[in-house]
Amino acid sequence: RQIVRAMVSDLTWEAAGEGNGQLYAESQFLDPLHVASVTKCMTLLLAVEAIEAGDVSLSDSVWVSSLAGTTGGSFLEVWDSGSPVLDMNGDEIRFIQTGDTMPLELLLHGMMMRSCNRSSVAIGEWVALQVEGNPDLFVNMMNERAVELGMTETICGHPAGGMITDPQDLITLIREGSQHPLFMQIASRELYGDVLPALELCGTDAFGLPKCNGEFPKHQTIGDYPGRQAQKGGNGGL
Repeated sequence: RQIVRAMVSDLTWEAAGEGNGQLYAESQFLDPLHVASVTKCMTLLLAVEAIEAGDVSLSDSVWVSSLAGTTGGSFLEVWDSGSPVLDMNGDEIRFIQTGDTMPLELLLHGMMMRSCNRSSVAIGEWVALQVEGNPDLFVNMMNERAVELGMTETICGHPAGGMITDPQDLITLIREGSQHPLFMQIASRELYGDVLPALELCGTDAFGLPKCNGEFPKHQTIGDYPGRQAQKGGNGGL
């Protein structure tokens, strides 16, 4: 099928200045559409920029609100010995819960590696609180950043999966993210928690008691696929 080609798909071609972030070929995915979890790339970009500006830190202890702790959809499981832990009904236990306090670094990896929607909301609320003084303004921040980047076909509505965009705007977003080493590091991580200190996997629960997780892998590995060091899967082939 036809492909979209930019920095995310051929770094050498882009570095030579031949692509300049434009669509390499047209495809059936030209019209704006809801891209689901690809939205998390914008959430990650804003978080990384806030870290670079000194507004937040990877070691920040982020409180999980009721909104974040009850968000549905994809989630970060409780892991033990390389496998998710199941409850008595055989369902995977969700690690992030209302009232938890978790390191921002853990939430960022949970968002990008396990596509955890609860992590996304908690991150968005924390970044907006520290940057704008109001945890409810993160979606505004997302849309303002999209305008600044020239993403004219993009509208954001939620930090976990509320973005309508088109391939060209998505290329613009990923190209911007690729300029930030921390963005690339987090978005391309294949396994989290395998490097000490283990405290990066720990926070506290609603009662202030220690709450730790086991190391966890990327939900869908991108392995050695050329140029996809920092992509995020989602809807519509994007």
